[in-house]
Amino acid sequence: EKSSSGPTVSVEPSIFPSSATSSPTSSSNPTGSFRKKGLIISLQVESQNAVDHFNGSVSWFYNYKHTPVDWQGTWADDNDVEFVPMIPGPWLWNESGKGKKCFFDERRSPLCMIKDVIDVLEDAKAMRSNGVEIKRLMGFNEMYNNPPPVDLTPQEAALYWRRLVQPAAIATGLELVSPTLNAKSDGVTWFADFLKECYDKRNWMYPCDIELIKMFAVHQYDCRESIWNDWYGGDNSKMITDLIANLGDFGGKNSWKEYILDRKLWVTETSCYWEKVDPHPDSKEQCLRITGQMKATHGRGSLFKMEEMENIERYSLWTTWNTQIKPNYLVDKSGKHLTPLGKAYLNPGDKSVDCEFSGTRIYVDDAEHVTLGGNAELFDCESTGTNMVKFLGSKDGGTVTFTVDVPLDGDYSANVAYLAATTLTAAVSVNDGAVHDFTFASSGKFCVQGGKSTVLPIELQGFVAGTNIITFGTGTLNE
Repeated sequence: EKSSSGPTVSVEPSIFPSSATSSPTSSSNPTGSFRKKGLIISLQVESQNAVDHFNGSVSWFYNYKHTPVDWQGTWADDNDVEFVPMIPGPWLWNESGKGKKCFFDERRSPLCMIKDVIDVLEDAKAMRSNGVEIKRLMGFNEMYNNPPPVDLTPQEAALYWRRLVQPAAIATGLELVSPTLNAKSDGVTWFADFLKECYDKRNWMYPCDIELIKMFAVHQYDCRESIWNDWYGGDNSKMITDLIANLGDFGGKNSWKEYILDRKLWVTETSCYWEKVDPHPDSKEQCLRITGQMKATHGRGSLFKMEEMENIERYSLWTTWNTQIKPNYLVDKSGKHLTPLGKAYLNPGDKSVDCEFSGTRIYVDDAEHVTLGGNAELFDCESTGTNMVKFLGSKDGGTVTFTVDVPLDGDYSANVAYLAATTLTAAVSVNDGAVHDFTFASSGKFCVQGGKSTVLPIELQGFVAGTNIITFGTGTLNE
């Protein structure tokens, strides 16, 4: 908490190993197959352990690439999981998926040709010869967030779509999933303008055929059942009516409404993260929302609702794991342990799911396991009803050290509970070793303003079997 006397941070490490040698285990078993459900598996997910929790409960996955990478393809083959290739922007990835092979923009070099796009999609199909056949291709990702040249204009997107994406999909026999949109005005307007531009160029040398777009990809970060019903639930929903209104009778086409209603939705990114920002809901809170344990505000939860909705064909939660310090992950870095959100993803709508954080919990007022150093000071935060520590970091000269016991050498995950009125960078060390900085997003307000604490996961290195110390405030703490 930033105040005249310095920042206040409370920490409650919930420690569990991220480098143990045991097989992944789940404390919850899926209550149903949930065949609409998929996974997002980025290159940052290093171990198959992360996805083995979901064997039998997911039917598809994507990775923002053209082909599966490393172990992803073998895992998909072994578990009858469909891979969906994606062209997320105006380029093609190289074979490793870590760099760009060529570009769609003629002002950049090397320039992608139609053969390049066809070749990568043919390679993707060939790689799945022992597994579920590749049938679909996903289009550009969130081009409505930033002005050009960061994102594409609808006109640029339609140009690349008709010259490269659409012809390659036709040549390889793949159905097209649209560029992403959402129910907010920017997303709807961008997508409507994209469809208009595509329709307007239907008779050009490189024709654009809107009929070849069979599904619409949607991103929505909200877990309230009512939102999914009101914004996406059919003929009178917000996104559908706004999209139809934006299209009007453009191009003399009087059947835009029928065209829109005839397309199924793929919810290719979702979580509860953007429901609120002061603070964002942590993993436990997202678990409670998704499993129907917050009925008054969230009903049965968004995912359970999606399973019921006829116009939603697929969904996937962002994300399995990522290096960003966010509460949106299904597993810890090692993949061996489910987060509360991961347990909820296995069991949407199941009120019996235990949404508590796993591991050993230590509070800052635990004198046996916590030591304050320098100017660090314990105080009572009235708005949270807990004790917290303030005056941490080099500016205020304070540290807080937690003593923890772990069973094995290795790296461990910690869930840190804190309150901060501004985004802070906290310096953390293990056993007085290397200091690592971790950025914690603002949780919104001061204690005296009614601020609420939240929980974020961090990954720590350098533990040894037995007793260890974790020290916060060993370096800078930027205010």
